[in-house]
Amino acid sequence: MSVKAKKVIYLGDDEAYFKAITGEYLKLYPTLGIRMVKITEAEKSKIQSLYHKTFKENPALILIDFSKNSDEYFHLARLFVRTNQIEPCPIIGLHDYLSPPNIIKEGFLSGVKVNFIKSAELFDLVYASVNLIDPSQVKEHGFANAQLTDTLEVALLAKIGFINTTSIHLESDFVFDKGADVNVRHFWIDKKIVPSKKFKVANNESSILFYPFKQSMDLDFLYVDPPVFSETDTPERTQELKDKYEHDLNKSKKKLKEWIKDNDSVSLKKKVRILAVEKELSFYSNTGRIDQFDHSIRCHPYIQDVKNEIGHFKPQLIVFSIEGEKIDTNEKPENIKKVEGQKDIPINDFDQLKDFMKKIKEQFKEGYNPYVVLFNTDRASADVQKTLGNNQVVCYPGKMSIEMILKMAKAFEAKINDEIVGIRGKDPFT
Repeated sequence: MSVKAKKVIYLGDDEAYFKAITGEYLKLYPTLGIRMVKITEAEKSKIQSLYHKTFKENPALILIDFSKNSDEYFHLARLFVRTNQIEPCPIIGLHDYLSPPNIIKEGFLSGVKVNFIKSAELFDLVYASVNLIDPSQVKEHGFANAQLTDTLEVALLAKIGFINTTSIHLESDFVFDKGADVNVRHFWIDKKIVPSKKFKVANNESSILFYPFKQSMDLDFLYVDPPVFSETDTPERTQELKDKYEHDLNKSKKKLKEWIKDNDSVSLKKKVRILAVEKELSFYSNTGRIDQFDHSIRCHPYIQDVKNEIGHFKPQLIVFSIEGEKIDTNEKPENIKKVEGQKDIPINDFDQLKDFMKKIKEQFKEGYNPYVVLFNTDRASADVQKTLGNNQVVCYPGKMSIEMILKMAKAFEAKINDEIVGIRGKDPFT
């Protein structure tokens, strides 16, 4: 009986390692039907476009090699993690054995939950791969198991999205209660600007997330640790500690304010959050990385879960490409090609849009009302506004245009005035 091939896509240019992995799969799991496919790109500017090449292969697993062109491949990994797919594909990150700790951390922070150091020992990688592809086929690993009895102090990886003079906006997979005290090891400690790692949770929510995390929090600086008094302290000593605390507190606040002012000009202020719903994912085909635009852009070929996909990002501008309403027969639902073995793909027709907008109203009743631009439709804007009960909808007969979307976002940007310093993901501040 023939076994349907399970494609494992390797993204990178380490030919020797690729051949070694291929041999190990065949050696340990010769009947599983794993087929290795290597995809690489020499030009950095085109690495983002590997998204399309990868999913055309209908992969069972993606191995993404961060050893070279790390920043570009981290960006590609984030696209894999945050973009809807009918059948989500597990991803494993690979690192060179000389990779510095910050590069390895970035592999996890890109949303890739399983990362390996490349070495001549390949058993663990193959074992983990098969566990992700088909757990029922995993063989005994043959290693002894031991239960840990020691108590360990651990740290959780997180990202700081932006900062102001009183707080930071932090994203993490761990939920902290409002009012909780939290310790954060941050950039401003090392620079002796804010000496304390202590913060208080001012707010937490699962919205406005820029990184692959589940929770966002506003954490208020404590700036400096409060003084510790002793029962043996004299009144003079107590006052001395209080005066020092006030002095250090004011000094820290002043230093942070100056740092924000100095870095405001190099800040990455992405004030407009844009969600593009389009089957072609044309933003990914563009030669420029989407995280290099002046706005924060997320792309989905269709919407699966309004609560998460809209709630986590809270786009201010939604652009939606309607399918099946134009003359071009290639865009009619019955002519949209389906990859063999894939489940049915949702059609972005007007009924889908109505359901999408209805769910937004039901899920977010606190007044969230994004601007919506519909492409590829001859419908009149006034009629659609009436049907959807939203006067912030505009219809456009042409195909979705990146240039036009960016112009719309630029005009919308003038309506927003956030006094914050935005932080680029690759900056040490995060």
